[in-house]
Amino acid sequence: MELKYKPDFTQAKKYWNAFWEKEIIDRPLLITETPKDSLKQISPPQYMNGIEGDFQKAIEEFEEYAENTYFACESIPYLPISFGPDMFSYFLKGAEKKSQNRKQYCMDRTIC
Repeated sequence: MELKYKPDFTQAKKYWNAFWEKEIIDRPLLITETPKDSLKQISPPQYMNGIEGDFQKAIEEFEEYAENTYFACESIPYLPISFGPDMFSYFLKGAEKKSQNRKQYCMDRTIC
């Protein structure tokens, strides 16, 4: 299997499988990332990026980061989608949420 930003995923997967089986193939699991161009360093997207509903921007920022980053060894690019610490209350109980300054609040504290 080849991923867009991790063409050697099949090799990385072997090391991840060994890690979860508490085994070592020939070295420990290594996770490291580095910019492809040292003059163009792009930071990964911030936690709760897109919380205000602009997920397209969040995806574009992730794409820019992933395109400009070398994911070495077993490092695998990912985009964490999160609505903050109360997100399970929204999904499981239907709590009303409120966003303010990239912070998320559950409005019904009896279920949050």
